[in-house]
Amino acid sequence: MGARAVRGFTLLEILVAFVVLAAAAGVLYRTFSVGLSSVDMVGGYSDAIAVAEAKLGALGLEKPLVVGEDSGTTEDQRFEWRVTLQDYTPPDQAEQPMGFVSPVKLLKATVTVSWDQRGTSKRSIELSTLRNIGMNNP
Repeated sequence: MGARAVRGFTLLEILVAFVVLAAAAGVLYRTFSVGLSSVDMVGGYSDAIAVAEAKLGALGLEKPLVVGEDSGTTEDQRFEWRVTLQDYTPPDQAEQPMGFVSPVKLLKATVTVSWDQRGTSKRSIELSTLRNIGMNNP
């Protein structure tokens, strides 16, 4: 048998292996944390869109359609919302002669939903639609 039949790792080799392992663990940690924050952000946008769509769907059902603004927060206080109704004139009717009366009256409804995203700045989304409030209504 030789002088050393079984040879092990030196201390330097073990230290290098730990450094490589720590670097790989750091990269994996960063990857997973970025992924989780992205999932959280997408979830916030998804919930905010649901709130905005619910507010747009309720227009004219819970309150009459009149020009103005309404705002509030959701029950869980996570989202702030603002609904704005304003008169809307289609671009093709803006050039109509004096005395022309449109057969419909349109309101532009805009819903803005904002919330605080964990670890980032305030986020918001905005949805808009047009609503017909009837034939020749004042």
